[in-house]
Amino acid sequence: MPQPDELLSSWLHRLAYANGVPGRSFARVLGLTPGMWSARLDLKLSITLAKQLQTYAVITPEQLTAMTLPDNQTRQLFLPLRNLHRRQGSTWLQFCPRCLATDAHPYFRREWRLATRLTCEKHSNRLRDRCTSCNQPVAAFDQSELKPHHYCARCGHDFRRASTIYLCPAVIKLDQCIHEIFGSGFIAGSPIDNLLVRRLMDIPQLTGVHQRKLLTGLSASFRARCYEQLVCHPYEDGTVRRHVHGVGRALGSPIAKDGGNNVLIRLLTDALARQPGRSAVGGSRPFVDLTHFLATAQKMSRVSVTSPSRRRDAAAIVRCQC
Repeated sequence: MPQPDELLSSWLHRLAYANGVPGRSFARVLGLTPGMWSARLDLKLSITLAKQLQTYAVITPEQLTAMTLPDNQTRQLFLPLRNLHRRQGSTWLQFCPRCLATDAHPYFRREWRLATRLTCEKHSNRLRDRCTSCNQPVAAFDQSELKPHHYCARCGHDFRRASTIYLCPAVIKLDQCIHEIFGSGFIAGSPIDNLLVRRLMDIPQLTGVHQRKLLTGLSASFRARCYEQLVCHPYEDGTVRRHVHGVGRALGSPIAKDGGNNVLIRLLTDALARQPGRSAVGGSRPFVDLTHFLATAQKMSRVSVTSPSRRRDAAAIVRCQC
């Protein structure tokens, strides 16, 4: 049966293995051509194939819809369906080794297709987008042997054994905040502010990590570098004091109960706007102040920060050094 937030491609790969058919051969069983057959179905499932799955796999239309990806502005943030072997290039899917290792039935989540998603909320480690043995992307659709989809189709390495990478607390916090904004829209398929989507896509240029690529065109490691550039700044003493004051003020300010998501969208959109002439101390890249956004998100998540010492801890998250 499908698992919570499971991708359709993931379920199809598990279905193939359960029926004793390798991933590559299962395409013919469904009347499809080989290649990235299952990954494409995440984006668009034909009516004919949907009826076939409902008949023979005993699955409801609601379950199928819950595994496919919404067709709205969020789709611009999906990792593209392409195989790039360059170190900085994106792949179509990410995974958390610890999630796969603890799953009763290892499966790939829908949120792992988002370029804005960098960390696992459950385990707080960075997502992987390549096999740690051969450096190739996930390609269960091309598996020619009868192996579970969490084994590399190229070298047979078990993705559950991949090493763990941890990011600085500020990057994790930013990742979680962005996902909270897109989470409801991603699951429900509701509209998302298009200006924010464009500014998220332009983060590589904004941070100076890459001047020619969008966020969706970069690997997980390079996208993590973009996030680090956004939140991990070398501050001067005066700047630190201003940021501590800003965090405390934001945490102490009242937040409207209704339209809270719109508040976060506006704060993040404004923070990611290009501001010529401002640069981080000791560097030439643009200075992006996400203090108010992160602090407000923390307040809206009902994280109580009342004492001066805890406020200093909250500010430290925003200005941490990577």
